[in-house]
Amino acid sequence: DCERIVLTESHACGAAAHAASRLREDAAPGAPEITGVGDAPATDSFTARESADPAARAAEFIENNYADQITIDDIAAHAGVSRSWLYRCFMERFGCSPASYLRSRRLNCARQLLESTGLHISEIARSAGYPDALYFTKVFTRQFGMSPSAYRGKILLEFSTPGAIMT
Repeated sequence: DCERIVLTESHACGAAAHAASRLREDAAPGAPEITGVGDAPATDSFTARESADPAARAAEFIENNYADQITIDDIAAHAGVSRSWLYRCFMERFGCSPASYLRSRRLNCARQLLESTGLHISEIARSAGYPDALYFTKVFTRQFGMSPSAYRGKILLEFSTPGAIMT
């Protein structure tokens, strides 16, 4: 499914990425894993906007607008297809729904901010596209098996532990 799509972690520092990968191994049993930060899918000699592939156009739109209050209808309209056709295209290309792809991108953004900043949880929630910090906490906890505060605490513990691997 979409959470297993391996995308580049271009914004995380090496030490944070290492600590985060260890934490993801300890995530709640059965929880789907998000393995990276969502960059728009690459295309060969043309941009996703010029692509005939609605999933590529939609993924680019998500990448550029995930922090805003976009809906699946907005994404479908940008891609120039119906919601149902967008769903089919996403399932074929990415193995997940557009909603799952959007959620993955938002949670990866939040995870990075937790790993690399001291921002308050509500600021991180807003930056990742969740205007309601309580809902964000619920979604994050469901995905990673711990609250955003606990996740940050484990990251900080990883950095402060003597002998922690710093890459």
